[in-house]
Amino acid sequence: MKQIMKWLVKIFYKLKETLLFVFLVAFPLCMINSFIAVVFHTEYEQDFIRSWMYTFAFNFLITYPLALLIVPIVKKIMERIL
Repeated sequence: MKQIMKWLVKIFYKLKETLLFVFLVAFPLCMINSFIAVVFHTEYEQDFIRSWMYTFAFNFLITYPLALLIVPIVKKIMERIL
């Protein structure tokens, strides 16, 4: 039982690191991408901030789960390469 608990704690900490890493990568990328998309498509309209935040939220809801799938795969590939 103790071994199972230790194993679960280890997985939790590893998962927590991955979630934080992906968040720290995805958040600024989504902010920049959504800003560029809104500027390119709206030319600074009156509701710029609202449009930007809406686009960011949509972008982040797609990017974050995909990054959670892709980051561990890329880490394993990099471990094999190096």
